[in-house]
Amino acid sequence: MLNLKISHKFTGISLFTLFALSVTGCGVITVDYKHDLQLPESYAGIRSAENNIQDLSKWWEGFNDPLLTELINKALKQNYNIRTAGLTLEKALHEANLAKADLGPSAALNANLFGAKSDAELPVKVPDINSASLGTAGGIEVSWELDLFGKKQSSLDAAKYRALSIRDQIYAAQTAIAAETALKYFEILAVKDQIRVLKANIENLEKLHKYVKGRFASGEATAYDVENTGNQITNLKSKLALLDTVITGNTRAIAVLCGETPQTFVHDKFPEGLPEVLPAVPLGSVPGELLLRRPDILAKDNEISAKAALTASAKADLYPRFNINFLGSAGRIEMDGKFDHISGWATILSGSVSLPVFTNGRIRANIEAKNADLKSSLAEYDQMILQALKEVDNQYDYIYSIDKQKKLLEQGRKESNELITTATRLFEFGKTNFDSITTARARNLSFDDALIENRHNKIKAMIVLYKALGGGWNCDKCKIENGYQP
Repeated sequence: MLNLKISHKFTGISLFTLFALSVTGCGVITVDYKHDLQLPESYAGIRSAENNIQDLSKWWEGFNDPLLTELINKALKQNYNIRTAGLTLEKALHEANLAKADLGPSAALNANLFGAKSDAELPVKVPDINSASLGTAGGIEVSWELDLFGKKQSSLDAAKYRALSIRDQIYAAQTAIAAETALKYFEILAVKDQIRVLKANIENLEKLHKYVKGRFASGEATAYDVENTGNQITNLKSKLALLDTVITGNTRAIAVLCGETPQTFVHDKFPEGLPEVLPAVPLGSVPGELLLRRPDILAKDNEISAKAALTASAKADLYPRFNINFLGSAGRIEMDGKFDHISGWATILSGSVSLPVFTNGRIRANIEAKNADLKSSLAEYDQMILQALKEVDNQYDYIYSIDKQKKLLEQGRKESNELITTATRLFEFGKTNFDSITTARARNLSFDDALIENRHNKIKAMIVLYKALGGGWNCDKCKIENGYQP
């Protein structure tokens, strides 16, 4: 069971602390939240004895394909979605620094320049007054709102957690971009394999077509037989024409993922087909690791912490606010006539206390709104975990089913090879027609096509599994990350 708790304490001593203690009592504002979701000990599709722990931070390197690695690294560096997320993180970091600055005092300098002149004649027997004055005055004003009950600190915590959440969203974007690039890449290779099989099928049918024409010329076949084989060839050629557009479409998609214009992105170095040897299926992971490895779950967790901090900040509005104000000033006045020069200074230290008495329920309503928002995120977090568990188990089951299918397809292909051998011998001894050989070859090629699809499906399932397990970024950096690093 997951039990998470966040507490926001206040610290600091001032001239008003004793008054605060006498009015409200000094305590800790806490926001406790718990997850009651029970995580299973293992995935349903994995036996406890299985163990094959892999480093999933760069899972694509397990395919030993330099071009795939090059394209994914380029996408992670140049993709515009990742760049946009980085700028959003930069904004969040500045907001966190702004919240941090609000914890300290603020000061302002002021200065004044003034002057005066008088020239008066009096009817009585006194000396005429003729004087002038010029003076300056300056000072510094300092104000500081003491954060005794953690309102500002909670706001700072919320800003930090928001930044961490955005950072994790960048990692989530990286996992998605890497997976999408690999899926497009292997789809190109699968299509290349399909083209090869289609061409072999067309070649096989063309041999049959030539044979049927010969039989038709000798009166042993009908015009329908000739037209039927010709129509099959046309059908396969139409499929072949569409497959080229699939390759170009996926190439353009990779260009966009890599942050390049599709019109200028040209890559003719793609391998001619899917790899024969695939990486081992990652095993040894347990469901609890998803909480530390999946960046989307980490992002939601930090979002929850941010909302808990905002709830604590809202609760702090129930308590008094304390301010210290300091005003220091000095000036000099110069006068002519019979007056001496005068200089002076003044310093004022004052404080104020503000206690909410009647707010017409605004503070309570704000607290309840923040609490409701927090509970909503908790429910979304639990749902996200359940969805992640389902994704992992589904891919494991699918991969095992694909492996079973592969064994059956390989057995079928072996049997079709034997059929070709048998049909060839029977044809040589005049026991069957040539179309028996082409039919056996067509069946053999259909198994080839099915094996290509099987291999492609396994690669896709493994990529989705890597992503579901949180692969595609270095999760070790965040496993034990308690502090905040801008």
